[in-house]
Amino acid sequence: RPPSARAIPDTTIINMDQVDVAFVLAPWTPSEKRISRLINFVDQGGGAVLLSFIGGLSKGVWRDLEYEPLITGKVADNTPYEDVYLSSQPIASLDTCSLKRTQDTIGLPQILSGVDTINGRRRITSKLVEGAQVLAKWSDGQPLVALHPSKNVFSISQRVSRIFELDDDLGHDDTLQLVLNVMVQAGKESKRNRSVRGLGSCPIGVAPSAGQTGEASETGVNSTGGVNVSL
Repeated sequence: RPPSARAIPDTTIINMDQVDVAFVLAPWTPSEKRISRLINFVDQGGGAVLLSFIGGLSKGVWRDLEYEPLITGKVADNTPYEDVYLSSQPIASLDTCSLKRTQDTIGLPQILSGVDTINGRRRITSKLVEGAQVLAKWSDGQPLVALHPSKNVFSISQRVSRIFELDDDLGHDDTLQLVLNVMVQAGKESKRNRSVRGLGSCPIGVAPSAGQTGEASETGVNSTGGVNVSL
């Protein structure tokens, strides 16, 4: 007789102690167990990057306790779609130096390094958690990237399909580079948080294992390493 479902270990459960950043494709309706693990991971200083076009983590404790900095919603079905692109207007909440698109720039976050074009087609509404910081905007003024006011959680308001450029009519853009930049930024903060707490996925000064991605983190915190990402 085959073993029961309870007797079979869940091999999809990842040891989050070995992870710096959780990359979440939303809308997502995970089990309570998984969302509790994500909340605990963030509470321990881990980073979360959510790529969401509409909805985000649309229900449960994560939403109720406002872990997500940006919530997007639907509009009436007869509302026309609008072609939008990365706004070139300065973001008032950021230091002016941080808007230069180079990794050598002084100032954080460096999320626009190598990002020149972002294309989209949208008809959604956006609502920020109180105190959330808008790091990049769409040309219609809605947030493209938002950072939680007190947690290492970023929201990117963009279609998942743009990572792979599946929308042929929208052409090539730098969505993938933007996502990677945000992951690196979240990973740096995660490593800094965990070094303070005495936790972490990789000790200070120890190079990461194969399969990690991203640039080196801030000086003194895993300065030779990369960022461990869990999808």
